[in-house]
Amino acid sequence: MTVLMQNKTKSEWTFRGKGGLVAASAITVRGVLSHVMESLDGDDGRVVLPLGQGDPSTFLCFRMARIAEDAVVDAVRSAEFNCYTPTPTFCFRGLDTRAVSRAALCVPKVRYFDLLPNEGWEVSLERAEDVADANTIAMVIINLGNLCGTVFNYQHLKEITETARKLGIMVIADEVYNHLAFGDMPFVPMGVFASIAPVLTMGSLLKRWLVPSWRPGWVVTINPSDFLNDAGVVESIVGFLNVSPDPATFVQTAIPQILEGTDEEFLSKVLRTLREVADICYDKIREVKLNSSLLEDVEDDLDFSVKLAREESVVVLPDEACFSYSTK
Repeated sequence: MTVLMQNKTKSEWTFRGKGGLVAASAITVRGVLSHVMESLDGDDGRVVLPLGQGDPSTFLCFRMARIAEDAVVDAVRSAEFNCYTPTPTFCFRGLDTRAVSRAALCVPKVRYFDLLPNEGWEVSLERAEDVADANTIAMVIINLGNLCGTVFNYQHLKEITETARKLGIMVIADEVYNHLAFGDMPFVPMGVFASIAPVLTMGSLLKRWLVPSWRPGWVVTINPSDFLNDAGVVESIVGFLNVSPDPATFVQTAIPQILEGTDEEFLSKVLRTLREVADICYDKIREVKLNSSLLEDVEDDLDFSVKLAREESVVVLPDEACFSYSTK
């Protein structure tokens, strides 16, 4: 094929980059953290303290399970999984700020309800009812909650699903941090309450098995009445997976072996180590004495994070990376 094209000046071209994409990516954890990291002084010889890094897998104390390594190697060496994915299986990366950014671009409207900081960051159910209308289809609940560290109790989760039933909507439960609760409050899966309202649960290997770069996950539909099937929701999910990128086939193939073969000691060790490093971080931060006069030239939390990285080689994650979208 031959394409003939005359010379054009810059102002004559009809296409442009989409500004909305740039704006959406700017509010993600990755986007904000990259901006902070770019502020590091390359001539500073001190070791960078990456307190803003949410990926533990780069540290030796958080090594992945041997069964996970073996399962992937077995799948690759079998030469049976070098093909395209034949059917949609796993494709999920957690409902973090990237999901919020995507939602802002792909659906008509996203609304936000409040969390109550003085009540363990529980959902303000009154506010949730206020922002819902006839076009609302779902409520997204992240439990365990990152970054506030929330673990909702049984009664509150039940109240959430009762509110969803009252509004006639389903609950989308992001539970990629399930089984990583190391405080006094036990983790309760939202699916327990599926008889009250339909539940879509998002799960993943990423956190518990320390493999965030693999990107495998799953969506589980939980509704005893089978309404999600009858209403075409499951069919819509499958359709979405048909047009979305999949994790590598050999990673998908390894998942059953990983889930079935991981010994409990590995999972317990991950939890113990998380508790230990969290306690150390908390205790050390409590020792910090803040001189507020040093903050007079700091504009906001992002500016503080940038200056801290540049001056002290300490990287923290500003509030803006995770919560700024809720006020816009």
